[in-house]
Amino acid sequence: MLKSYRRLFEALTRFHDEGLPISHIHRGLSSEGVDIFDGSLKVKHRDRASFLSTSYDPLLETVTERLLDRLEDCKRKFPRVAVLGGAGEHVINQLRGGRAGVKTVTVIDSSQCMLQRLKDFSLKGPAARSSVSQAAAIISDQASSVSEQETSRNADPSSSSSSSDRNHLLGREGNLPDLEFKLMEGELLPVEPESFDLVISSLGLHWYNDLPAMIAQCRFALKPDGLLLAALLGGDTLQELRISCSVAQMEVLGGVSSVVSPLAQHRSVAETEALGGVLSVVSPLAQVRDAGNLLTRAGMAMPTVDLDSFKLFYACPTDVIKHLRVMGESNAVIHRQRYMPRDVALATAAVYKAMFEEDGAYPATFQVMYMTGWAPHESQQQPLERGSATLSFQELAAGLVVQGAVGGAAEEKEELQDSKLDNEHPHGPS
Repeated sequence: MLKSYRRLFEALTRFHDEGLPISHIHRGLSSEGVDIFDGSLKVKHRDRASFLSTSYDPLLETVTERLLDRLEDCKRKFPRVAVLGGAGEHVINQLRGGRAGVKTVTVIDSSQCMLQRLKDFSLKGPAARSSVSQAAAIISDQASSVSEQETSRNADPSSSSSSSDRNHLLGREGNLPDLEFKLMEGELLPVEPESFDLVISSLGLHWYNDLPAMIAQCRFALKPDGLLLAALLGGDTLQELRISCSVAQMEVLGGVSSVVSPLAQHRSVAETEALGGVLSVVSPLAQVRDAGNLLTRAGMAMPTVDLDSFKLFYACPTDVIKHLRVMGESNAVIHRQRYMPRDVALATAAVYKAMFEEDGAYPATFQVMYMTGWAPHESQQQPLERGSATLSFQELAAGLVVQGAVGGAAEEKEELQDSKLDNEHPHGPS
């Protein structure tokens, strides 16, 4: 694995030095294993979502808003921005009015239908968007976004206000930035090296087979001191659905298959045989520590990863599946179960109701990992060289103890002095 990363880094560096597009690099340079996800099927899912999705999704809106809140902590401007898949429409909408100095946005997506939807949105506004299916409208009305730490920023999906009203409430009035659209083939970014000040991906990275290579491509697409903002789903996503499916299949079929994707945890062969079935779902990014390692290996400076968790509540368990389709998040694992038998589906719904129902509603957890990294630049803070320190930790600890900053030393010293004075008093302690 280390050799593959080294080859990828050398290839990216060579193409960067020669001024060639990143898309010239063959993904085989960085991948030695088999593919996990069916890329062509995921394109079809995105195509379908372009016609089903509503103009406002509580989960996509809230995640995108919290991701882009990090721009408020940056003093610099980002004139050229790239948006990679995922909730692209929500990202564009939140960059209105020249937010963070954004002037031009290049939208990159593997779905031509999704790009066309975004073109229609940019030219004619929300009124020209594709008609919303009844199922999607029901989901949008029923689901409510609730974070583990509720804040006033949480969206209200049950509100009947229009998209422009929500824009006004969230302070996003203004014109859209200039938009460019590029179709992405496979997992190769169609961009030039050092061509963007900011790369944003809101829930658009977790379906790539070669995630390390994709983040490395984002790194080389950034100008020096450029910023990468990414949000992707973590391993605890849809834990209620995964548990319900597993219990139902164990009861009905006597084994477990790969129904939920891509975030189910990997099991060993022994564990799989003990369950009596096959579970071939491997999460490409299941833990927070993995996200930090990916940023570091891609050569990002000052990497930061933090975690958030949301619960959406639905009227019935089947609405969870409908919402996944609307977002384009249906199962795309290559070795997936092609269909779910009727008796297993009914058992899954029954288990979901018995184990997770809350006051007549059915929760679904979405764990989101936010990743932040900078393209290296000489102006950034740099760690000192190893061995250059002039003060050891022992000396530092001793100084803190003397100053009373550690272990309550100041109070102990004062008590000892008071005790000494009492003992020296001619009449003894009072």
